[in-house]
Formats: sequence, C-alpha cells, structure tokens
Amino acid sequence: MPRSGAEARRRLQTAALELYRERGFDQTTTAEIAARAGVNERTFFRHFPDKREVLFGGEPEVRAALEQAVAEAPDELPPLEMLLWAFRKVEPILEATARSPHRAER
Repeated sequence: MPRSGAEARRRLQTAALELYRERGFDQTTTAEIAARAGVNERTFFRHFPDKREVLFGGEPEVRAALEQAVAEAPDELPPLEMLLWAFRKVEPILEATARSPHRAER
C-alpha cells in the first residue's frame, strides 16, 4: 500500500495509463485501476471523481493560464503568433502537467 496520498495518486495514474494502453479506455474499470495500483476502489475515488480525470485533471489550470497569457499578448501579433506566444508563456505549466497532471492533493 502506498504510504502517502501523493504516492497513491501517482500509482493510480500510472496504473490507469497502463490499463488504457493495454485494454482501451472503455474496457478499463476503476476497480481494475485501483487493484493494479495496490489500493482499493474507495482510494481511487478520493483522488479522482471518475476515470476520465486521470487524463484531464490538470486541464482547468492550463486553460486559465492560456486565457490569461492570450489576454496579455502584444496586440500587434497576428492570431497564430499570439497563440504561440501564449503557449510559450505557459510552457512551465504544460511541462509540469505532462509530468504529473494531478500535482495538487485534493
């Protein structure tokens, strides 16, 4: 059993991604994810409201940062350049989310 909430969360994410690759998203259950991670299903639901959140839990933070970056972009940039500027501005958040989409404990 994982000793910390952060460790349980990381193990659940790893287990879910492995199972999604092996079986597909629709064929994977939360019980299977929990079992592979070495925790019970209740622990899964302490960290994630459903199995989609394992993949998309960091999305609200990224979206808010991108919206703010676009608003702060220089006015003279054409639309595509403005988006590229915004993505470069939030690159640290994108990298952190890619490493661990659920950094914060709930």
